[in-house]
Amino acid sequence: MIAQLILSSVLAAILLYAWTEHRRSPAVAILTVLVATAGIYFVWVPEHSTQLAELVGIEGDYFGSKREAARWVHLKMLEKDGTVWDLQRSPRFKLHTTNPAGLKVEISEYTADYSYKERLDAKMLAVQLFEEAPGVVDVVEECKGYPTADWILRRKWVEAEYGIKIRVT
Repeated sequence: MIAQLILSSVLAAILLYAWTEHRRSPAVAILTVLVATAGIYFVWVPEHSTQLAELVGIEGDYFGSKREAARWVHLKMLEKDGTVWDLQRSPRFKLHTTNPAGLKVEISEYTADYSYKERLDAKMLAVQLFEEAPGVVDVVEECKGYPTADWILRRKWVEAEYGIKIRVT
């Protein structure tokens, strides 16, 4: 809270200075006002700044963060190695509920970052029980830096409805 007040004061001072100097350089003043206003907004609504994360492009694909892009490169290397296969980006899961009449109704949708099949090593194979293909597991993965309340709810909903466990990296 104190940091927000300090940052807001500094940005407000910049706004005031830009306004007083707008006759000398209108273009610079307008840009300064826009940037300072956006700064004040993101100081007080920080959850929106994660939605505007820098888009990172790799091989024509765009990612919401550098972490997500780096994980994609790592998974592509594992796919070439044969450790994972059937690699997909942005798999979608429909979220349903039952209405009072007992009918299944689609409410929303959850989009994970990746899904793939993974070959288990010898240690993990001893832990795996009752799987259709021994030594192989289906993975749904989410690359998350900061889990929001909405994401936590959707993750739990998908895990309950589809009987899967989402791996968070």
